[in-house]
Amino acid sequence: MGSLVYASRCRERGEDVVTMVSLETIGYHARGGAPDALPRWRRLLGSPARKADGLAFVGNLRSMGLARRAAAGFRRASPLPARWLALPSALPGVRSSDHWSFWRAGYPAIMATDT
Repeated sequence: MGSLVYASRCRERGEDVVTMVSLETIGYHARGGAPDALPRWRRLLGSPARKADGLAFVGNLRSMGLARRAAAGFRRASPLPARWLALPSALPGVRSSDHWSFWRAGYPAIMATDT
């Protein structure tokens, strides 16, 4: 829980964290995984790709604009597809990376993960 300790200390010191981006499982691929094995929020991106061919930028409702701007910037700089989602922090699986610690401390944060 290093990110939780770090984000909490940033808040205690009154630091102005503008954005936190967590690069999560970029390039991960599991053979033969059934669509039902994916977290529900991952299924919102559409049918699961058989290969990682783009990025998803996931934010909570407070970080929606950040997720949208990150996806738009990625699309301008890369031919790979990019999508964004803003989801409730309480949704299972959404808070399973370091970005959640920053959400908890009240900072804007997104997770970038492959599709």
